[in-house]
Amino acid sequence: RRQALMRALGQLKVVETYDDLVEIAEDEDENTFVRVYALEAASSMGNEDIIPVLVDLFSHQEPRLRVAVIQGLSNFYLVSEEVVPIILDGLKDNHASVRLKAAEIVKEKQIEIALPYLIYRAKNDSDKKIVYECYNAIAKINTQESVEFLDSIIKKGKYDFNPYNLLWLTEIPDSIFYLSPASVKYLIENKNKLVKNAGRLLVNEKMKKNYSIDNNVIEKNTTIKTFDWFVFF
Repeated sequence: RRQALMRALGQLKVVETYDDLVEIAEDEDENTFVRVYALEAASSMGNEDIIPVLVDLFSHQEPRLRVAVIQGLSNFYLVSEEVVPIILDGLKDNHASVRLKAAEIVKEKQIEIALPYLIYRAKNDSDKKIVYECYNAIAKINTQESVEFLDSIIKKGKYDFNPYNLLWLTEIPDSIFYLSPASVKYLIENKNKLVKNAGRLLVNEKMKKNYSIDNNVIEKNTTIKTFDWFVFF
């Protein structure tokens, strides 16, 4: 019942309860779930006084609280210099749920400085959910380095080419068209049927969603100019 109350206070943003919510979030004797919801509620009210509380709680041994901290700090991404370092630390956390939340926030805020951390996680994390979220975040950041990394996954054959696993590619915005024609050709002409089907599924899904390609990008990137050669698959 108290959990539901904490969530309701956060959704309604009842600012008069802010101090009480912070007190509950810091109370070590309180139920963990109640503390999490209290922290989320207090963080959603836009009061910058919560930032030191969030920073302090990030060192807590309870991963659910650390997840709530990262979510809460994301509300102050443009306000405090303390936010990004903690989100980056979240990508290195020993608990999967914290790493996943950090990757989600990096994607949402398009934190370019996190790119090396995302690439490391995409290459080495044992949790596939985190790997996929890192791929999505890398594509969302959409720098030359991120594009080259995504392209290398295909060309170097480092990915499990199950056609259903490759569906994550279809959820990425237009930036996925930065994949070179060579990579697409590698997929759709591969002798391995799973790889070939994955490539065709990717192209078909992208065409069905009718994503546009910016003409300025096409003019500046010759690797994209021949992409339309593949659309008949």
